[in-house]
Formats: sequence, C-alpha cells, structure tokens
Amino acid sequence: MTTAVSPKPGAALRNRAFHTLTVADVESLCDDAVAVTFDVPAELADEFAFGPGQSLTLRRTIDGVEHRRSYSICAPAGSAPRVGVREVSDGLFSTWLVRDVRPGDRIEVQGPSGTFVADPAAGGRHVLIAAGSGITPMLSIAASMLANPEAEVVLLYGNRRTRSVMFAEEIADLK
Repeated sequence: MTTAVSPKPGAALRNRAFHTLTVADVESLCDDAVAVTFDVPAELADEFAFGPGQSLTLRRTIDGVEHRRSYSICAPAGSAPRVGVREVSDGLFSTWLVRDVRPGDRIEVQGPSGTFVADPAAGGRHVLIAAGSGITPMLSIAASMLANPEAEVVLLYGNRRTRSVMFAEEIADLK
C-alpha cells in the first residue's frame, strides 16, 4: 500500500518558477522608498497578470545563499507589475532595491501570489485602511476599483511624516 504525502502549506507556491525580468523603471517616492516597475515579455503576460492586492516574490543569491522577499503590487490591474519598496535598516533586499537597482537591471521574479484580492467589476462602496508602506496593495485596489464607474472608494491612510508618504501624488490623484 502506498501513502500519498501532502506537501506542506505554501510548498506549491515556493516551488513555482521564477523568471528573470528586466527593470523598466525605478521611481523615487521619497528619501527611503522607490517603486520598481518590471517589463514583462509577451510570452509571460498571462503568468504575470495580477489581481489588485497581490504581491510578487523576488529572489537573489548572495554568496551562494538564496534570499526571497515578497512585495505588494501597487499598480492597477492590467498595468505592468510595479512594487513599492521602503528601505528597512540593514535590509538585505530593500537597501539593494532602493539604492542600487536601475532600469535595465534583471531580477528573478515569481508570478503574482496572494488571495487578498479585490474584484474591480464588483462596484459598490469600499473602505480601505492603510498605514505607512501598507499603502502599496491599497493603491492597487483603489485605482483598480475606481476604474469601475459603479465603485466608490474611501481610503483612510496614516503615516508618521508628510515627507515620507509613499505615492503621495498618486493618492492625491485618486480624488
């Protein structure tokens, strides 16, 4: 008799393929944060189609050790995938992304994941609450939902200082 063993939760996601994507743009958001946009080749378009609220896992190997970090997508559905990154003190990934990554660089990226997803076709009223860098998935959700004329979005957002607000102009444009 053979017994089937179920993989550990999350194992299927961890084993999904990574693809090397080219950085299309790195936009400075404030002193310690950037938005990194990826260019997705046509043959990977379906794999990198994302729902508002999902995230991307990035991978890099340093001194023979693999490191992965997940970042929330901050672009509206149907756009090129873009992640918002705030630098963390001594952060292995965040410091590299904020200070060193430039357009044309290539980064290993796994397709979108996560179930915290909004349906832009839903319409209705939506209340989004975020603080600090937690604005990244909410920006994707708000922009995607507002593409539907039947939707209304209220965003409650807190941040320590005005000068450290990520996506300040884009948040203002949502009005």
